[in-house]
This record gives sequence, structure tokens and C-alpha cells, in this order.
Amino acid sequence: MDRADYWNTLRDQPQSLAGTTTAVKQALAGAALPPWRAGEVLAVFAMGASTWAAEFLVHEARRRDRVVLNWPAADWRGLSFSPAALAIGISESGRSPETIEALARCAGHRIVITNVAGSPVVAVADTVVPLGSVSDAGVYVSGYTSTLVALALVGESLGLAGLADELESAPRRVGEWVPSVMAAVDGLLSRHYATTSPGSVECVGAGSSFASAGETALLVREAGRLPSACFQTDQYLHGPAEALPGASCCVVFGGGRAVELVQVMVGDGVPVLHISTAPVPGSIGITLPVASPLVTSILEVIVGQVLAGRLGDRRGHEIGTFHHSFAGTKLPTNPSAEG
Repeated sequence: MDRADYWNTLRDQPQSLAGTTTAVKQALAGAALPPWRAGEVLAVFAMGASTWAAEFLVHEARRRDRVVLNWPAADWRGLSFSPAALAIGISESGRSPETIEALARCAGHRIVITNVAGSPVVAVADTVVPLGSVSDAGVYVSGYTSTLVALALVGESLGLAGLADELESAPRRVGEWVPSVMAAVDGLLSRHYATTSPGSVECVGAGSSFASAGETALLVREAGRLPSACFQTDQYLHGPAEALPGASCCVVFGGGRAVELVQVMVGDGVPVLHISTAPVPGSIGITLPVASPLVTSILEVIVGQVLAGRLGDRRGHEIGTFHHSFAGTKLPTNPSAEG
């Protein structure tokens, strides 16, 4: 899998989304997926950014009276049995050992979403859904939005009607969206952080926007190298908001109870980036077009990608490089060379 420049990858997502759509549709056309019966649990095995992408599926399945368990893949080790007759494993690199181990222990049908054909995760798959070998940065950018597309198309194939609505419009909308997001993020930083950066970034969202909040917080840490946190909107109102204002900025996705949150934060002088179809006056608002949940989720996370990238550029490091290295997060690409 190619590793590309962060900003080029971000801007090239219209092409990667179109390529993934074609690849996934071709794979599913020849797949024999089992039925997902009412009352059955679907398990997701993933780590890192892939876990956040799966929160989109969790919420959209719940809206349709279906249950998806999205524990981190590492947490499935504690079970002596598999509670799911159907599982989706997600590993963009195909080398996440926790995901591979969880899939190996699963007794049900295993659908694997990966960007790398022939990677180790394919050996524990009953159905392989490729992302199309999209080029990605050192931190997952195009791989994340492509995974959303794959989850929507797989979900529809399993009976979640309408999950991929408006997918064909996504590449065009993303191409139109990126310049306006860059302008809004630059406005936030120049208005509130002309000579410094936020001490931390708190990301808040509910429903499928919880996925966007979680992935934004992860990107701020990985690409921006700043402390961040993620909260579900209703949970945030039950105490966590007390840490503001401090030196934090707040990134809030969506409406509903988020509107009151943004109003209070603006009144208290907290820098707030509000991504919504109707941003609260006084915030740095980014107005989402009315769109399907899938397209909305893609557009939302691009805000997080731009913000994290701008913060990373300010800190002066090469985005996609890591100064901490941990054993066991990826299987080696050449096992014989690494023992």
C-alpha cells in the first residue's frame, strides 16, 4: 500500500472514494453473504481509526433495530465463545494482529474489509471486501473515508436499506467541500490562535457523528500531536464540559443537544468549531449541506482531517511520522526478515 503526502491524500479523496465504490461493488456482486436475521448480533473487529469508522455502522444499524457490537478487537480475547453469527473485520493494512486473532476465533461468517490484497487478514476471511488499494498517508485519511463507503455497501447487502444513499454524489461533494473547510479552519486558528495552538482539542458528537468526533480526536493526536478527547454529546453535558474553557478548543458535530452546548461555550468565550446544517451564531461555523448519513459522515471527518493537518503543520513535524514505536501493533510485512 502506497504512503502518500498528507495534503495530497486529503485533496484526492474524490478519486479514492470513486475507486473504492467500484471495488466494493464488484466484490459484493460475486459474494454469497449469509442473511443477517432479526435479533442476531453483528460483531465488528477493528482497532484504531477502523473502530471509529465502525461507529457509523453501529448507529445506523441501531436506527434500523439491529445490534452491532463494536468492541476493540483486543477485547474479544476475553471471551471463551463467539456471540455473533456474523462478523466484520476491518484492517486497512491487513496486518493488525488483534483483528486477525479475533477473526480467527470467530465461528460465524467473517467479512473482511482491507486495502491490501494478500495481506495476513485475508487468511481468516470468508468474504473479502477490498478498498481498491487506495493510496493513503502515514495516518489514515483516504482509508477512513473509503472504509465508511465499504461499511455502507456491506451494510446494505446485509439488509440495512438506504445505508449507501447518495453515495454516487460523494466524490463531487467532497471536491466542493474541501476548500470551504480549509477556509473555516484557518479562520478558527487565525482568530483564536494567531501566535499559539490550543492546549487541547475536545471533540463532541452523537449518533453517526460520534464516529466523526472520535476520528477527529484521534487525528489531532496522531497528525497534530496535541492532547485531545472525544465525548458523546449527551455524556459531555453530564460533567466533562467543566474542563472548559482552559486552553482548549471544542469541535462539535451536529444539532440537537449540541446546539445548547455550543451556545453555552460561545457565551463563556470558548473557541468552538461547530459543524452542522445550522451552526450556532458566534461559533466558527461550517455549514453542512443536507445529505444522507453516509455523505454527512464523510464530509464531517474531512473537517477533522483539515484541522489535524493544520495543527501538525504548525508544530513543524512531518505528518504521518511517529516518534513513539510499539511492538505488536502490526504484523511484519516480511516475516522472514524480522524473525
